[in-house]
Amino acid sequence: MPDSVADTFEHVAKYLNSGLDAYIPLTFMLGFFVSFVVGRWGNILDGMGWIDNSAIAFATFIRGHDDTTRALRRTLVRYMVLNQTLVLRDISMQVRKRFPALETLEAAGFCTHEELLILEKTHDQYSRYWIPIQWCYEHLYEARQYGKIGSDFLLEKITAEIQDFRHGLSKLLKYDWVPIPLIYPQVILLSVRLGWLKVAEALLNPLGEDDDDLECNYVIDKNLITGFTLVDLGGKRAPIIKKDQFWDDHHIAPLYSLDAAKRTVHPLIGSASKVNLVKNLKQHKLMKVVDISDHNLKHSQQRKLSKETDPDKTLSQIRRRSREASGNLEHVTVVATTPRNKSEGRIHERYDRVSPRNFDPHHYSPKLNDDLLRGHERF
Repeated sequence: MPDSVADTFEHVAKYLNSGLDAYIPLTFMLGFFVSFVVGRWGNILDGMGWIDNSAIAFATFIRGHDDTTRALRRTLVRYMVLNQTLVLRDISMQVRKRFPALETLEAAGFCTHEELLILEKTHDQYSRYWIPIQWCYEHLYEARQYGKIGSDFLLEKITAEIQDFRHGLSKLLKYDWVPIPLIYPQVILLSVRLGWLKVAEALLNPLGEDDDDLECNYVIDKNLITGFTLVDLGGKRAPIIKKDQFWDDHHIAPLYSLDAAKRTVHPLIGSASKVNLVKNLKQHKLMKVVDISDHNLKHSQQRKLSKETDPDKTLSQIRRRSREASGNLEHVTVVATTPRNKSEGRIHERYDRVSPRNFDPHHYSPKLNDDLLRGHERF
């Protein structure tokens, strides 16, 4: 770089470093971008789908200890995980490398050969994610007909859990479909007003014809085609429930491909769950830190003692001193109220105010003053 160009670059850098914050709110722009990205990340995490609530509902509301009922509960869980796998393998390279083809789902035990054939034969050019969810509803309907589910209310609770699971996965597809506009990081990198203006223009009319706007025609076509496919093929009988390949395994270990197995897995385990603080369980003793009754008794005794020893906060001490000086009340004046309307006639004078200018707090008696004021009101 020539010296002249280096000097010019240095002057420009100093100018931007010294006066840019006075004209462009860089802190606000950076904070907006970071808050947007963090909020998006949190929503994606919530939409990943967790099987816990659904599995608890299956185990609680679908009663029975026979092999058929057990196979039903396990099949419902497998269908939900299959639905999640179909979605994630289309939006996550990690899952895509683990399941590069649908046949790997059968080899890993997520679906049977019959179910795989149905997935491959179903013609939906946009998505086939709804197929395992429809299978769940079909089996739940039959379970209600045969009395495996006690009532329609319990059936509705189970289907609501499945709907929440599917709704979270649909949010992931929408986030993948509409990524963060490229102009957002450009604003942070360039830090110019023009970049922020482009962001506002891109978000001003999301239903327009720009490249960053939503594909409204795609939404119409997708809803029409997928809706027709679902109502035509969804009413058919679901695949026969069979024992999965993990039926007799006490330790379930799904298969990984070689590329996916190289990546370190970080399971959802608490950071303090592996910490052992007890070396000898017999020497570990538990004790009560606070006893409620003893605490309340001590607190009431302290309050009683405070009332007896603190003359400034004790009403009894004030009354005792007032009674001792009851005969020395001086400089008390009264103010009479006047009638609001002369036509109402003359009313009795009322002595209801003590002048603060002539009031002596050392010779004031509440009881004597109350008797004095009540005596004036009787006249």
